[in-house]
Amino acid sequence: MDDGSTAATWELAQALAAERQDPRLHLLQGDPRWVGKNWACAQALAALAAQPDPPDYLLFLDCDVRLGSAAIEAALGQLLASGSSLLSVGPCLAEWLVQPIRMVILAAGYDFAAVNDPERPKAFAFGPFMLFRRSAYEQVGGHAGVANGVIENVALAQRIKAAGLGLQIGLGGRGCDAACTPMEPPSGKGGRKTGSWAWSATGPSPWWRWSLSWASAACPGWG
Repeated sequence: MDDGSTAATWELAQALAAERQDPRLHLLQGDPRWVGKNWACAQALAALAAQPDPPDYLLFLDCDVRLGSAAIEAALGQLLASGSSLLSVGPCLAEWLVQPIRMVILAAGYDFAAVNDPERPKAFAFGPFMLFRRSAYEQVGGHAGVANGVIENVALAQRIKAAGLGLQIGLGGRGCDAACTPMEPPSGKGGRKTGSWAWSATGPSPWWRWSLSWASAACPGWG
């Protein structure tokens, strides 16, 4: 869905479609209307819903995210195994190295165990990778329901959790090319791996969050 980009997005997408000749790739042109990407996503979903057999799962993926061949299959498996309605995967180690200050803020500000605990209200999702059950996405209003929100990923996560539909977040690991069973949220023990994606549902420990925050304050030029 191209909603009026001035960065040759439409031309690049057309070239890719001509090269791949993949019937699963559909190019749509829209017009900018709501805040950020919400309107573009809503238009794309309307087109999907109009199909005779719309998909049961929706993956919103930023165009600069690179995945290995097993990533989507593994993420879907994790979504089904967890019984959640939204699975969101955060940056891998390479992203932490490239944008350390940004990642320090995330690590210090979000308690992954609290987000993954259905009994606690805290909610968050990583915008670059959000995998939904379509039924849950539609139930909470989708992007149309957060049309005026600038941080739509957090707003959607809040709606999913408030509706009791199940939310799970974790971090990608080396290569960011697969997914695996999350660590035990209460204790942080476990951490089994599949392929080369180290899934962590607990995120950085409180000690690490404090350490990273201290490092950020002590080294303001870092990153």
